[in-house]
Amino acid sequence: MAHEWATVLDEGVVDVLRGPEAVGGQARSVLLRQVVAIATVDLNERLRELGLRGTCDLGDFMATAEPVF
Repeated sequence: MAHEWATVLDEGVVDVLRGPEAVGGQARSVLLRQVVAIATVDLNERLRELGLRGTCDLGDFMATAEPVF
């Protein structure tokens, strides 16, 4: 899951950075925050669905996700 989350997040961030400076009146900084928020909410929901939300170790998760960035 960490690899999948990092891949989605990385692709979203790259898309924003390569895109226009603003979309619908929202600057890149806002769009970047939205990408992070949406990816993280989706991850949280998936972990909850799988019954893993309370058992996921953030340190291990980030160690697995980090090489994808």
